Amino acid sequence: LIASDSPLALCIRKCDPLLQDCDESYGCYWVGYDFQCELTNQNLPTGAPCGYIDDCTPGDICLDAMLVPDCMGSACCTNFCNLELGPGQCDALPGTVCIPFWEQGTAPPEYEHVGVCLVMP
Repeated sequence: LIASDSPLALCIRKCDPLLQDCDESYGCYWVGYDFQCELTNQNLPTGAPCGYIDDCTPGDICLDAMLVPDCMGSACCTNFCNLELGPGQCDALPGTVCIPFWEQGTAPPEYEHVGVCLVMP
């Protein structure tokens, strides 16, 4: 609980999901509007069912089951990938390819190379 009539300044560390440049025990996770360092919750492996943004091992993201092949839950962990490195990055989850994280033309400049391994379109 934070109760105050004065401004509150919080420093939240931004990060790169491909570099995983957060401190130990933290992962770089998508929090709905940016990538931030968050305490890792369960370290679930790629392909495992998940429920929260910090359930997956750092370097993965928890996404809807329809986007992850053979997902046995409502959402599962899948890898981030680098769009500049070509095929082969999604081999840990057969049936996926590296797809841009953002729609064309909407990625912030520092994240234009970020993709995610999703079901082949």
